[in-house]
Amino acid sequence: SIVGNSLGGLYARYSIATFTQRYCEQPASDETVLRMKGTDLRIHLNIFCTTATPHLGVSRHTFLPIPRSAEIGVAHAMGETGRDIF
Repeated sequence: SIVGNSLGGLYARYSIATFTQRYCEQPASDETVLRMKGTDLRIHLNIFCTTATPHLGVSRHTFLPIPRSAEIGVAHAMGETGRDIF
């Protein structure tokens, strides 16, 4: 289980991705357990929980540019949660 708050959530997500790319074999599509390269050791990632983590990133650094007016409209429609995100 991995838990991260705010920036810790981003670090946790990055560390899981890096660890699995470097040290684990690609699992079959129906497997939920990762196997360590060259060993019989297996890893089962049970829980990944983040709180107050900006997974969406910064509005100016998204994959697709979103006009500021659209962000404001979505934030208004989502209420208090939208104000926190945008």
